[in-house]
Amino acid sequence: MPQAKTIYFFHEEGCGVCAAAGAVLEKWSDSHPEVMVVWLDLTRHPWVKHGFDPRKTPAYLLEVDFKPSGKPVEGGLKAKELDRFAGVV
Repeated sequence: MPQAKTIYFFHEEGCGVCAAAGAVLEKWSDSHPEVMVVWLDLTRHPWVKHGFDPRKTPAYLLEVDFKPSGKPVEGGLKAKELDRFAGVV
């Protein structure tokens, strides 16, 4: 049975690294429709998900079957790193 996977992408408006990481994530997500991506803007809302309160942006949190999976990651990820993070390799 396929697993429900969601990547939560924490970013901030005006953050250049966030914008670059977001562009990579957007292109990556086009190739991986089986993984839902949720964008959370920390400049508008102080999001906390599963106890994860990112101190740096960009940051990523993976949920598998609606439960946190692995450790959150802070800093921009490239496509191959996203593959490993989401377990789609």
